[in-house]
Amino acid sequence: MPVAKNKERFREDLIILAGFYESTVNIRSEVRLEAKSISFAVMDEIEFERLYNATVDVILRRILTRYTRQDLDDVISRAR
Repeated sequence: MPVAKNKERFREDLIILAGFYESTVNIRSEVRLEAKSISFAVMDEIEFERLYNATVDVILRRILTRYTRQDLDDVISRAR
């Protein structure tokens, strides 16, 4: 089976790496990390801002390692 890109899984992994997760145990007694919901019905603006900043830090540390925060902010501003 070919491996496919999954944007939803990527987003969840970023949220988990940013520290916004809940631990669960499956039927085999394995601990799994589940990303917290980013819904505004669940997360207030202050917590969302903390999640956003933590996620940006993860992206800069693990993916865009040659970027600075300003570089990333500039790219985001141009995309809007």
